Amino acid sequence: DINGYYTDHHHDDRYYTKNQTYTKNEIDNAVGPTPKVLSLGAIDFQPVSHSADLAYGYALPGGVRVDAGGAFFNAGLRLPVGSTITGVQVFLDPNGVSRSASLHRYRPLGPVSERLGNGSSTGGNVSEAIELGVDHTVEAGWNYRIDDILLIAGGAILYGAEISYLPPP
Repeated sequence: DINGYYTDHHHDDRYYTKNQTYTKNEIDNAVGPTPKVLSLGAIDFQPVSHSADLAYGYALPGGVRVDAGGAFFNAGLRLPVGSTITGVQVFLDPNGVSRSASLHRYRPLGPVSERLGNGSSTGGNVSEAIELGVDHTVEAGWNYRIDDILLIAGGAILYGAEISYLPPP
């Protein structure tokens, strides 16, 4: 009756000493903070400054399109104060007409508004990402939004956006 057998193993059983290891803070300082991504879908964008005959709906897979009239679509951002926005991409299909997008910050009681970045699509007919070219630290007392995305009947389809940021230290 045999229940098992002995075989030699092929790994090192030694452990590192405390002086041979790094602390979590030492690793974090050497590597830097981990970037985060805030994803917005088309549903997160709302029409503003629109024509009286505005009609819009969803376009597969997960986009929004305008069926009648036209409107600028905006989406507010909620990021922790002290976060550093390192990039913003807006995803759309321009459907043959170049479209632009911007990132603004504003003081609701100001009224003060500042453009932090903007970009434009090609005039192509395939989905693409508009890079807004942003490197900005979020400050207290300001609201942030992606805006200036004009959609008109039969035109571009908006799919959403991604905001890359580093959390506050």
